[in-house]
Amino acid sequence: MSEDRRKFLRFNIALSVEFKPLEAAGSYVSGMVKDFSREGLSFISQYLNDAPKGTLELRVQHPRKDSFVPILGDVVWNKRNGDEDIAGIKFKVINAESKGEILNNAYDIWVEELSKKT
Repeated sequence: MSEDRRKFLRFNIALSVEFKPLEAAGSYVSGMVKDFSREGLSFISQYLNDAPKGTLELRVQHPRKDSFVPILGDVVWNKRNGDEDIAGIKFKVINAESKGEILNNAYDIWVEELSKKT
């Protein structure tokens, strides 16, 4: 049995994400958020294989608004899974209100899924 070192529960939630390395010229590339917590998120993309560990600028689709939430986060891990890469991000900068709204939405989905199992 492996030990989970996470301090906070991660909620599965599918949200669009766009990202690029901090201070990089060029456009954002796309991915999909896999899970979200108080400290970070993980996401899947086909465009991470050459991304070094470092800080990314991210824009995560707000679950209840037609807008994106800007985030600065550090890549803390990155692994390959088939033809996709998965990265774990630790938040450096995120608007507290927006983070709370995303977490509330993810929690509501989690509770709904739990109630379907019982």
